[in-house]
Amino acid sequence: MILLFLVFLGLVASRRWQQLTSPQVWAEDGRLIISFIEHGWIVMFQPVNGYLILVPRLITGISLLLSVYYYPMVSTVLACLFASLVGLAVAASPTHLKGRVLCALSLFLVPSDTEVFGPPLYTLWWAPILLLLVALWDEKRPAPLLRLLYVAVGGLSSPYILVVLPVLYYRAIRRRKLATETAVAVAASLVAAVQVRFILAGAAMASPNAHSFVTYVVPRFCGWFLFGGISESVYLLWPAGILVLALIAVFLCSSRRDAFAWILAYLYLGAVASSILRIDPAALHPFRGGPRYFFFPFFLTSWILIQSALAAQRKFLGNLAGIVAGVGALNAIPQWTRHHDDLHWAENLVSARLFTDYAIPIESDGHWFRAWSIAEPGSTWDRLLRKDRLLSGAALEGRPTFAYRIVNPNEPAPAWGDGDTGGGAAVTIALPGAPRDNVLKLSASRRIRYRSGSATDFPSMEVVGYEPMFIPRLPLTADWVTLEFSNSRLPRDFTIRVVDRGQGVGEWAAAGAQ
Repeated sequence: MILLFLVFLGLVASRRWQQLTSPQVWAEDGRLIISFIEHGWIVMFQPVNGYLILVPRLITGISLLLSVYYYPMVSTVLACLFASLVGLAVAASPTHLKGRVLCALSLFLVPSDTEVFGPPLYTLWWAPILLLLVALWDEKRPAPLLRLLYVAVGGLSSPYILVVLPVLYYRAIRRRKLATETAVAVAASLVAAVQVRFILAGAAMASPNAHSFVTYVVPRFCGWFLFGGISESVYLLWPAGILVLALIAVFLCSSRRDAFAWILAYLYLGAVASSILRIDPAALHPFRGGPRYFFFPFFLTSWILIQSALAAQRKFLGNLAGIVAGVGALNAIPQWTRHHDDLHWAENLVSARLFTDYAIPIESDGHWFRAWSIAEPGSTWDRLLRKDRLLSGAALEGRPTFAYRIVNPNEPAPAWGDGDTGGGAAVTIALPGAPRDNVLKLSASRRIRYRSGSATDFPSMEVVGYEPMFIPRLPLTADWVTLEFSNSRLPRDFTIRVVDRGQGVGEWAAAGAQ
């Protein structure tokens, strides 16, 4: 089992390798960080997008408790460990699944973008896999405590408990003499009731029209499984989708007396329905538009094909199902991993404590110029860093910081008082080739407008006389932004020298210019 766990860990790491070599904070994970900073552990009971997400909240809380400085790495490692443990649960739990190791491997071979691998928020897609195991459990090996644990972890992390609940009722009625089945159904009902309360209070739902359903569901949720990494042609994806659906139908027909075959097919349909009820299928795409919504449908397709391949009464059909499952796994190769720009979490975090307010950039889709941000007062970032369990105070003080911050467009200019940074200071910016008496002068607010313009790499600058104290990198931004040189380490009077190392110097304008 240890070897199997290591295989799963290697697979999940390989599918998001850059997230381990250059760990980042992604999208809505920023909301989890801010809510935990502002409210503490009580946020465990607060919904996100209309439902509870226990596991992502736990990973965020534990990671911040250990280190805010190393948060991206710690949270990514914990998320990868959790995904690997779920894979181990699929392989080892006593379910009616045949080829359980193959089923576990299929989790890591889904032919879609790797969105669900790595970021802690997306462990909410791994936790409900435990609910599938409860639904497919072998009643001859009851293990009630383990099943109840799966129900709690999976059900409090995802609304998919509502899809699984009817199956648990069916099991309790069918095996009413088995107290364990009834206990599991009752526990799942309580967990589902908690999720329903939050869902009714604010979960967003889509209302796909018939045209959208007919046009996109079969080619993207079925056909893509086979050939989506090769071609997006509907002339290829539609026949492939029909083939996948035909194999599922053959599986049900040949296993019509097996209740668990029908349960597995129901779980697959429930996964597809859950996705298209959340987001209109016209907006979903396995590579570019919400690839996480294809995670469950794709690996459940693999599970059905594996069952068919291992139990088909006709060798031809079994071989065909096995080939289709194998092709689906190979189809993951074109989108095996993904790349992203480094947003320098640690550098921004250490800098943030030296400003009154500071917005730390975080990833949205992996590109620098579309980054999101999370903002807290500098005193908050300073407090968190001084409590960091993995970073010493001496190491913190010795790190260089950014001399500037990027100002929110709606933020008013500061009113500097006596003794504050600013207030009539002689601050100038010297551009390469500019006459000595023709340097740029910052406004009294120490602000200036800037954009990188045609630069393809980060322009560079130096604070003259204080070069080791400040990070020389200027932002890479196509749009005009306002830079405010208000780092508390800056002296009252200073000069900024923009350095041209072949990447350009950017474009500069007065703070009030539009």
